[in-house]
Amino acid sequence: FLHRDYKTQLFWWEAIELLRKLTLTGVPLLITDSQETARVILALLVSLVFLVLSLVAQPFKRNVDNWLYAAIQLALTLIYQAVLLIKVCEESSEVCETFGFGSSSSGVFLFFLVFSTMALGAMLVLGVAQVFYASSRSLPVLQLQKNSTPPDLYLVDKTGFHLFLSHTWQSGQDQVAVIKRQLQLCLPGVRIFLDIDDLADISALETYVTKSTAVLLFLSKGYFASRNCLREVRRSEQAAKPLVLVHESDLGKGGVSFDDSRAECPEDLRNFVFNGRSTIRWHRIGGYQRLSLKLIADGLLRASPAYASQKPDPLSSWLRFSGELALHEIVFRRSLTLHFSALNPGAKELCAELQTRLAGLHLKEIGEQPPSSTVGNVAQGSAASRNRMSAEASAAIGPLLLYLNKETFMGTRGARLATTVRAARAANTRIVLVHENDEALGGGPFSWHFSSTPADLISDGLFSELAIEFFEFPHREVSLALAARALGAKPLNSREQICFRGWAKARSPPAVKDRIARSESLARGSEVPVDEIASDDDGTEISDTTRDTARDAVARV
Repeated sequence: FLHRDYKTQLFWWEAIELLRKLTLTGVPLLITDSQETARVILALLVSLVFLVLSLVAQPFKRNVDNWLYAAIQLALTLIYQAVLLIKVCEESSEVCETFGFGSSSSGVFLFFLVFSTMALGAMLVLGVAQVFYASSRSLPVLQLQKNSTPPDLYLVDKTGFHLFLSHTWQSGQDQVAVIKRQLQLCLPGVRIFLDIDDLADISALETYVTKSTAVLLFLSKGYFASRNCLREVRRSEQAAKPLVLVHESDLGKGGVSFDDSRAECPEDLRNFVFNGRSTIRWHRIGGYQRLSLKLIADGLLRASPAYASQKPDPLSSWLRFSGELALHEIVFRRSLTLHFSALNPGAKELCAELQTRLAGLHLKEIGEQPPSSTVGNVAQGSAASRNRMSAEASAAIGPLLLYLNKETFMGTRGARLATTVRAARAANTRIVLVHENDEALGGGPFSWHFSSTPADLISDGLFSELAIEFFEFPHREVSLALAARALGAKPLNSREQICFRGWAKARSPPAVKDRIARSESLARGSEVPVDEIASDDDGTEISDTTRDTARDAVARV
């Protein structure tokens, strides 16, 4: 507890701080009463030195702590300076007048009161501005979940690295360059080996691997066909280095299927590389990429003694980015009925998955008619009344989820679904687009849907809003959170989190494991049980009753 708030390389700062306090409280007592001015001068010099040191060294992990510490030193410096001038004015009014404060010490007191207030106010504004600037960066700093401080990066010698990036230039160079730059932003102080930046001698490639704590293998097209990549993998096996596997799955950007990559790996290395290891899919889209980076950082940190005992977590939930919202931190403040069509393959299963994870979400299945009982009446009456009725109907019926996979709009069933979508758009119903990427669930590239979707729906602007991309676990957690936000769920504030604590306790580790197993089951293409879906007519839900209790508590706040 004496050093956890300080940066790793400045863990000894607490001893310096204790020396400062001892100097300010003990040493002045050794100075006689007749030399009181010397006491003040000593305190002034000590505070001034520590003010400069705090601004240069920045000893704390959190910026707000560094600014607060510097503000305290500035306040002490101003106080001691004011005391020194007051003593001078008390001893000689003539000297006091030369400073422009008049013949008494009251002028000194008033000046330093105003000046100190302005200086501390300016420092506070600058500190708040820096905190807001840091939080608004596209990639915030990675923090520990338990105390919101950056993780400690274990010390390595000047020639060592925390992570070695192994890749083939032909298909992975650009991706690993991004990984290095992004990790350096979210883990300040991390040392990462990348050949184009750090390689001085190709014959010493094995030495660089040995001096790295962990090794990242970027599995792209032709990785195991590269002689140098095989050298790096074999040296990793000999040195028993922890591996972090990152997979490029985008075939248009040098990707390769996971099965092909495994088959390409030499048989004598296959067990070492793949057995018992999870593979991280590399993403280029904001929230998904942040999760990939967090999983990479998880593997990097677990290779250090400080975090080697951390329990395995497929979501790395012991780490978080500042401002990151987990799915359990989002809630509907009012109950929402989400509609889905029985003619939309996969929509029912996805809606059931959303309902099990979100408090206040109800489901309603619709047929070929739009999810509104007022559509027939909208066509009648004046234009103003039609607009008013249309808006009221749209607000009352809630959104329609349209699930896009390879079966959407295909065959006779797809033609009937298109009729439903047309009617829903005519009723001004909001349509939330969800695009499946998991091949096990019929996913594929979005470009498919420009050839399978009826031309009139495309020209009418069906795809004018971006679809929410759904990937396999663990990135499916990001997809679910984005879908919840798109449906109107809001993050909990601090007061709501207190009321929500009972529901959070109900989410015990076994429950979390059940949810993860459910998502992994979806990723494997297993059938999702949906027979418990309740209609909005009776207002029931398939999740535990604690969800209703939690939502009611939030509503009372």
